[in-house]
Amino acid sequence: MEIYAHFAMYNAVSLSAAAGSKPYSQKKYQYQIDFKMACCVWRRYFGISDNSDKAFTQLLLDMAFYLTPIRPGRKDKRSLKAKLVIGFPYRLAA
Repeated sequence: MEIYAHFAMYNAVSLSAAAGSKPYSQKKYQYQIDFKMACCVWRRYFGISDNSDKAFTQLLLDMAFYLTPIRPGRKDKRSLKAKLVIGFPYRLAA
């Protein structure tokens, strides 16, 4: 049951993010709604007992506040460093 609830929540957030986004052609980049923040807004929406159309409109407006630019061709490599293993016996020597 819990996995079905997660699927339903994911679908609701992605559909509302698609409905709430609008194309910005005057700007340098295309924009999309940040999915993580959209999930946070949806959690707040479910915490409210009033699930009216006015509250849903406010939900879409709140989600539209979290726009992030889509930057095509951006490939930054992660700088990963190998970490040394520190063994447990060094604590026993004291």
